[in-house]
Amino acid sequence: MTKLRVDIVQPFLPHYSEAFFKELQRSSVIEEIQVFADVQNTGDLHSQASRGSISVLHIPLVRRLGFVFRPGRLRALLRSRAQICVLSADPRDLGAIWLCVLLRLIGKRVVFWGMFHRIGGPTFVSQAMYRIMAKVSDACISYARIGGLNLISLGAHPEKIFVAGTAIDERQPLGIAANLSAADMRQFRAEKGLGDRKIILQIVRLSRIKQPGKLLELAEELLRRGREDFLIVAIGGGEMFDEIKHEVSRRSLNDVFYVLPPEYDEPTVARWFLVSEVFTIPTCIGLSAHHAFSYGVPIVSDDSLTQQASEYEALSDGHNALLYEAGNVRSYADAIETILDNPELRARLSKGAKATVVGSFSMARKVQAFMKVFDQLARKA
Repeated sequence: MTKLRVDIVQPFLPHYSEAFFKELQRSSVIEEIQVFADVQNTGDLHSQASRGSISVLHIPLVRRLGFVFRPGRLRALLRSRAQICVLSADPRDLGAIWLCVLLRLIGKRVVFWGMFHRIGGPTFVSQAMYRIMAKVSDACISYARIGGLNLISLGAHPEKIFVAGTAIDERQPLGIAANLSAADMRQFRAEKGLGDRKIILQIVRLSRIKQPGKLLELAEELLRRGREDFLIVAIGGGEMFDEIKHEVSRRSLNDVFYVLPPEYDEPTVARWFLVSEVFTIPTCIGLSAHHAFSYGVPIVSDDSLTQQASEYEALSDGHNALLYEAGNVRSYADAIETILDNPELRARLSKGAKATVVGSFSMARKVQAFMKVFDQLARKA
């Protein structure tokens, strides 16, 4: 079989995407992976310009009037010798449709890759764009089944739809956790002044779509119930970082709610996970779910059908997580307390969390899913 050259167009290149692309690069049938991404305007995303074994070309991402533009993308892709091009399935990127058509006209195989469902619920524009993407491309790779089912409901042929799942490289956190001892955790608790408090952890950019204000409501509800044995630790920058810090102070929650800047050193992140009883993001859970599961930390998040992202598919109520009724802070606090007060349940959820990330949502399975698509497209060439 002829070795494949693959172009992948992404908005940015955070570290978890980099790890995935490097795994694809190691496949015996891949000659080269070339990534086109904005590696300069990354905000809080942990990206770097040097990528080692994968080739990266900077393509700016510009937002105007609610739409996305990628100056230089067309020229770069036309110059490429890749047989397969994977485009980001962003419904705000109108140019991607025309780019797909043009690339197919010159003989390339084109795949759209993305959620294929909209957080907050569908709109006419998003559904129309997804329908067109499925029509003009060779294949669509969805993050989760919900996206694939949405495409089929829009008339896409099922044979063109693939579900790759979501994943991080779980091997690193699993390896770090295996080498940390109980003594290491006691030392970390002492260094951070955590005492014996039960840690409720969140590690994610503080953006409105994640509804971090719900954590403030959670803290107040737990205090109303007379609890003083907990500490909420929210680690991450983002658009609401300063606002949440201000609200913690204004509501006099400083003793039970720490707001810390982003932390990218994995051994330090590992210690935060391993001293925590539970990990929580109020909604739109994201890849942080896989990170928490890799350390065996159960999750609490809401059961919203419209606000949750594709990674929600990894959560199984009672197996690796507890779900609360969306918008109900009492239900939220009940779920948190259930884990804090039941060590046996917490241990069972922890076991389920690790099993999830090692089994159904591993990096290896995601790579296999992509290679299945590439293999089918190569055979049709």
